[in-house]
Amino acid sequence: MRTSFVASALFGLLFVFPSSTARAAGPCDRAVTGMTTGPVTVGLLRNDLGTGRATCPRTEAKLGGHLQATLEAEKYGLDVTIQVASGSPIYIVGAGRVEGSLALSKRWEVFGAAEVPQIRYLISGYQAYHLGLGDTSVGSSFLVYNRGAFAASVTGRLTLPTAVGLYQNAWPVGVDSGLTGLFEPFSFFRLHGQVSGVGSYSVSLGDPAARVGLFGLVGGELLLFDWVNLTADVQNLSFYGEGPVDHLSAAFGLRSRIWGGLGVEAQTLVPLAGTDRNLLGVRVALSYRTGALTLW
Repeated sequence: MRTSFVASALFGLLFVFPSSTARAAGPCDRAVTGMTTGPVTVGLLRNDLGTGRATCPRTEAKLGGHLQATLEAEKYGLDVTIQVASGSPIYIVGAGRVEGSLALSKRWEVFGAAEVPQIRYLISGYQAYHLGLGDTSVGSSFLVYNRGAFAASVTGRLTLPTAVGLYQNAWPVGVDSGLTGLFEPFSFFRLHGQVSGVGSYSVSLGDPAARVGLFGLVGGELLLFDWVNLTADVQNLSFYGEGPVDHLSAAFGLRSRIWGGLGVEAQTLVPLAGTDRNLLGVRVALSYRTGALTLW
């Protein structure tokens, strides 16, 4: 029911917002070449499921890595030795990431990300690991409003079960779709937000383990000297897992332009409350971005 409501609301927004190409310049007409913008994109689910997405279409390529760790931090602090001795599990996921986006026009963008390779390491009285391909995500965004200081887009993403060898007779598929917004009161300062529905299910002969939740974020970014971007967000995932709040997290990002279209970025997300057992998520990447390349 929640999913159908979100889908209906997003469909209606396509008619509410003006779609004329003859419009006043908006935030997405002032692209920052060589430096990633938008919310922090670190997630705690599979691949990019339930993560933020920038409002403005862009052409960009990234090569980097992802790390997240699950510890019983509330019970044992950060003392890994005590946690192992107690038999409480430590779960670490690391992955190389290849991702990119292509602005097909000034309004339409397609994007995707793959984890190559991915390693999952479990310590729980014994040690086990899995090395192979990770999950893959593909998606698209459409800019529905871009005028003055405001911009908004609808976005959707599909997460595919490409981690061959990891699944046992069940293939998990994820989908998220929502609305992103951008407000630029000054050329050096931006506020952004997002509301998305998140769902997943397993293709199997047994229980599909279907889940539906709600993801949201609010935050801002400070663009300094045309080559540094400082980003801070508050992110929340609710009703997806065991409790009403899966995680309420603080997220931070540092992006910098090195030369021309080349840039680097480091991002982290730290859960502050909720039922999620992850201690943190970290992503680093080398990026190449151009704000001008479109197919038409």
